[in-house]
Amino acid sequence: MDNVLNFVKIPDEINYWFVRASRGARYYKDFMVNNFIAVASIVDLNFIKKINVVGLTKKDALTIFKNKFNKYAKDTIEDYEPYRNATTDTAKEKAKSKRLSRSTTLSKVNYSFVNEMKVGDVVIVPGKSAKNFLIGIVLSDCFDTDIKHEFIPNKKKEQSYDECYFTLKRGVYWIKEISFNEFPDKMNAITNAHQSVLNILNYADSINPLISSNFIYQKNYFTRINVKTVQDISSDDLYYFQKLLHIVNESVGIELKQKTKIQSPGDIILFIQNNWQGISIVLGLLFGEIKFGKIKITNLATSIQSFIHKGKENKIHESIEYEKLKQEKIKTEILEDIQKKFKDDLPHIKKLNLNNDSIGTEFVPEKQKENLNTYRDLCEKTKQQDKKREENDETEE
Repeated sequence: MDNVLNFVKIPDEINYWFVRASRGARYYKDFMVNNFIAVASIVDLNFIKKINVVGLTKKDALTIFKNKFNKYAKDTIEDYEPYRNATTDTAKEKAKSKRLSRSTTLSKVNYSFVNEMKVGDVVIVPGKSAKNFLIGIVLSDCFDTDIKHEFIPNKKKEQSYDECYFTLKRGVYWIKEISFNEFPDKMNAITNAHQSVLNILNYADSINPLISSNFIYQKNYFTRINVKTVQDISSDDLYYFQKLLHIVNESVGIELKQKTKIQSPGDIILFIQNNWQGISIVLGLLFGEIKFGKIKITNLATSIQSFIHKGKENKIHESIEYEKLKQEKIKTEILEDIQKKFKDDLPHIKKLNLNNDSIGTEFVPEKQKENLNTYRDLCEKTKQQDKKREENDETEE
């Protein structure tokens, strides 16, 4: 479609999660190949669903989860192999203590994974030594059914990756894989965190530009401009880029704001509230034709769900066309004036080697369909079983 500027609309209400693929990213490839994330548990999903924490604060809910999990751990201690195999009272107490400690940890992890995480949330999974990261969208409710692990043979004709058999799972559509060099410096601290599931909503501003170069979030339009030069960046080169923004702001009567990480390489994030034209002008001046006639907005979660589950891409969530007529003539004159002022500065800005490309390696949607449709069906089956169980409980009462 000609003369269209594409934005991804990232819902304001979603959460962002950092989920480890076990110690040493053991199940990273399994998560990637089979479109899921998973966490361990000492209980099944039905046990968790029966823990009523509706209307409670998170602190109180976690206390109830902890108590329920610890009671289960004590009641089933004879089934715990290290305890059963212990030959002395000291060894048994040590095994029991370890069991309760793990139970407490898992109660927090399971609460986040089952009760807080939801369909549409963004998830990041670190690879071994945090050299790579998967970025995806949660596309299923939690389920605890066993799944099929695609067989990818190694040279010995054996499975080439470790298969994860953690109890609790969610289906995930993988958007892309990025390298450590593309991972925001601001987020490096979380790679050292020990939690298996960590809420990273506070890093939304750093994560969103990884998802798409052009996006909408909390009523602001954003664009990520990559600074690809590996040479030292001079103050003159920066001055001419800042001059361009000043000219656009002054000529169009807007206020483009920016967040800049000027390194070699680095990035520049431009954003503006309720107005995308300023971004389109800057991108047009830097990279080619000014896309000023129409905007196409793709909703991050709903478009993926539509494509995966319905078999057809519904990318246009919202399409806005702007009135032209006399206003277009005025705009054209303004653009021509900006281009004249900008022409001599372009060679200096080109030294920064800028682009508006999406970062990372994107995954092919078609290859993820089968797995995600299977998980959707599993969740639907679980819902039906839960409903039937509730009806039976009511009948018995």
